[in-house]
Amino acid sequence: MSQRVALSNIEATASPQGPRWTCSTVVPLSSGLFDGHFPGAPILPGVAQLLLVQALLHRALGESANIEAIGQWKLRARVSPEACVQISIEPTGLPRGWKFALTDPQGVPISSGTLTVAE
Repeated sequence: MSQRVALSNIEATASPQGPRWTCSTVVPLSSGLFDGHFPGAPILPGVAQLLLVQALLHRALGESANIEAIGQWKLRARVSPEACVQISIEPTGLPRGWKFALTDPQGVPISSGTLTVAE
């Protein structure tokens, strides 16, 4: 069980609060992220979605950029194995604050929220 996924199409663009980072990934069933959630009908758990967000934070800010706290968080849609997921992060304007969003390739929301990066 590797619990790793490859991020692709990583881009940084300008936003009013600072750089907005985006990427995409496909989460294979073999990643281990679906284990136990749920046998016979796997869906990507919320905590695994946060692991995807943290992977992009690491690429944007460095390996020491870990999630310290989650502010608001809305889970809106399920992610099945082999589904393509778009991930975006951008600063909120608050110290160490970031907002994140996961969508499908058509822009349909999967989850979104705010977080604080540890110092």
